[in-house]
Amino acid sequence: MGKADAKDADVALRSVKVGPLKQENIELPSGVSMQTLSQKPSTGSPKRSKPPPPLVFIHGSYHAAWCWAEHWMPFLAAKGYETYSISLRGTSGTLIPGAEPDAKGIKVKISDHVDDIRSFAETFLPGRRPVFVSHSFGGVVLLKLLEELATEGGQGEKENKDKEGADGIRPAVAGGAFLCSVPPSGNGPMTKRFIKQRPVMAVKIVLGFVLKMAVYWPWLARDLFFCQALEQSALKRYMSRFKADSKNGLDLMDFSGQLPMKMANADGQATWVNQAPPRLVIGAERDRIVDEAGVQEMAAFLDTDYVMLPTVPHEVMLGPDWPLGVARLLQWLETTDFAMSSKP
Repeated sequence: MGKADAKDADVALRSVKVGPLKQENIELPSGVSMQTLSQKPSTGSPKRSKPPPPLVFIHGSYHAAWCWAEHWMPFLAAKGYETYSISLRGTSGTLIPGAEPDAKGIKVKISDHVDDIRSFAETFLPGRRPVFVSHSFGGVVLLKLLEELATEGGQGEKENKDKEGADGIRPAVAGGAFLCSVPPSGNGPMTKRFIKQRPVMAVKIVLGFVLKMAVYWPWLARDLFFCQALEQSALKRYMSRFKADSKNGLDLMDFSGQLPMKMANADGQATWVNQAPPRLVIGAERDRIVDEAGVQEMAAFLDTDYVMLPTVPHEVMLGPDWPLGVARLLQWLETTDFAMSSKP
């Protein structure tokens, strides 16, 4: 799909009727009030013999639920999917319990993010088995969720024998998609590669993320996240979102002690991969934050292939080339046997 095709897809999307975008805050057992956006198919959406799994989107650093709502959620809702995006705790939409609304510099442990997305699914989608779609740092949050479910003895709770008529473990996750995801070894090895192979970009990443200058310098935000074709007005709008959603962040020291790669075997595969649901790994050829070696590492860890999107930067869901990523995701959704229905 080229530039013209992307524009045509955008025009076509605007002509399709989908359900309204709904915003609400879901009260979780942890005390977190999680901002949630949802968009569902309209009555004119394609009819299906079996309902597809609901889609739950997990954002990365500097982002929140909003990043999926501009293009991907209405596009997939028009294809018949229920879509949900969540704002992780510490973002502008989901405050940290006990913290002031304007709190800054609070570090959130990855285990808290895992608890939140799991609680969201259990609270808001009881009995459903969603496909989680993750981007950037959201990918390692999803990895830790799959690891947690697997180490509990499988992907979910054991079924009541009298109710189901058989023993077994019921999947809690139908599938997982990883888009331009931070690899299971974290940012460390990737940063070392950048310093050695692309030192200028390594400096830009430090400026953008460590010093958070990507929320102030448009040229840096464009260089790290977007393509040159993105309109300046859109860039400024996204940067204002980045600023609001980067006041707090992941506790990297805590994360470094429990990297997903610590659960890898000698071949670099997750020790729990045989219990994992279907998975999709996507990278972007013009990604300045996650390199192809990082994408390869993720695919090897999950024992699956990967796809590199041409012409696409790190922001696969925003910008002119957004249809490329969502088209590949849709192809996977439509051709994958998720083994069990999305409903009990």
